Amino acid sequence: MVAIIIVVVLVLIGFYFYFMRVEVIEKCIYIAISMMALYLVAYWVFAPNEVTSSRRAYLFEVIPAVSFVAILYPQFNRFCRKLR
Repeated sequence: MVAIIIVVVLVLIGFYFYFMRVEVIEKCIYIAISMMALYLVAYWVFAPNEVTSSRRAYLFEVIPAVSFVAILYPQFNRFCRKLR
């Protein structure tokens, strides 16, 4: 399961650098990528053997992925006042 998350994160990072071609990349993007890498290493080392509940899977897999997407692609957040 961790391998799937790693592939998804790498695809998201690849899409970001391909489609969001800007000359200056904000420091928060590099921080988000490094924090996600740190999280994946920690999740890989300390992951529960079997995720028996869908809530646990949601907590450890979906929420970090959605947060990562929200940082990389803020234009999809309709509540962000900075982009209006």
